[in-house]
Amino acid sequence: MLQNMIFALSQKNTIIVVVVILAFVALVVLIYLSSVFVDKKYNKIIERLGKYKKTVKPGWHFMIPLLDSAVESIDMSPQTLLVTKPISIVTKNEKNYEIDYSLRFVTVDAAKYYYATKDSTDVLFIETSKRFVEYFKDVEIESVEKFLKKNDSKLLSLIKPIGEPLGIEVEEIIITSLAIK
Repeated sequence: MLQNMIFALSQKNTIIVVVVILAFVALVVLIYLSSVFVDKKYNKIIERLGKYKKTVKPGWHFMIPLLDSAVESIDMSPQTLLVTKPISIVTKNEKNYEIDYSLRFVTVDAAKYYYATKDSTDVLFIETSKRFVEYFKDVEIESVEKFLKKNDSKLLSLIKPIGEPLGIEVEEIIITSLAIK
């Protein structure tokens, strides 16, 4: 009889231990599924059921498992867009030039950057190139060096508005080459 009682207690203890272990494992999995860590220099886009919910900044954040998901990390540090193909421009005095440039920009709105287009930097390049072509139609260039010193801020103010709907701010235009074609 005593042996039966000891055996029954040991079965109950085993069941309790198994339940506690399963509860602990379930808790660890729940914490893992409901948390997201965002590195510094990044923001992360959180969606609920596939729709934008919020943007989270660096640090630990909690989500509702299975409803929320972290879909993308967006680099918020300054970046450089290197233009690999020169663009052709024609000036007011009908001179043909090729211009090589790069843009320094920073993402200021991670959600706009992510949802505006999957290729925000491509859009930035295309729109910048179009604005350069339009801008140079009204400019006479006598000396490239004088032009570059004099027109830096004009070009930047022309390009800055392109970034707003893309969630980026253009900080600097670096003209690496402006040569007669």
